[in-house]
Amino acid sequence: MQARNIETSKSDLEILELALTTPDELSYEELLYAASLAFRPEDKLIIYNAAFIHIDRDWRAYNNAAVSAIHIASLGQADCYLFQASLISDDNGSIENNRGILACYKDQFDVAEKHFVTASQMGYDALYNLQVVNNLINYEVERIANRNKIDQNKGTQKAVVDVIDYGTSSSDD
Repeated sequence: MQARNIETSKSDLEILELALTTPDELSYEELLYAASLAFRPEDKLIIYNAAFIHIDRDWRAYNNAAVSAIHIASLGQADCYLFQASLISDDNGSIENNRGILACYKDQFDVAEKHFVTASQMGYDALYNLQVVNNLINYEVERIANRNKIDQNKGTQKAVVDVIDYGTSSSDD
């Protein structure tokens, strides 16, 4: 979620510099906008941390910080941020969608599916993510089934080899 339609006399570069050096000189909307300007997820998190303590804070800084944390593979931190976001704004489809994405990163596809369905029920367009996770679930089911077939074939081959070896050794005696 990016801040849109902010009114400021500062340039983008100036907003970004202030957000990283003296964030208390910026409004909450300017902080969110500055985070959208930052290239590195680590810089985004620095800016979101400043937004967390801003008097006008809302769920967006925590939600966006979770996305940045996911990008640097800090999944536990992302989970905490999404929890904080949900405390401020419960029944929020955007937060549920990001919870689903986080669950995908944790290879918890069934959990992800539930979050995407919930996000859709809340009016958030999570259908694409739901299709992706269903494809991942189907892939995992197929992969496991194929692995089981291979394991069964190995077992069959071993049994045949054991029978052949048994027959060979008994005829040698």
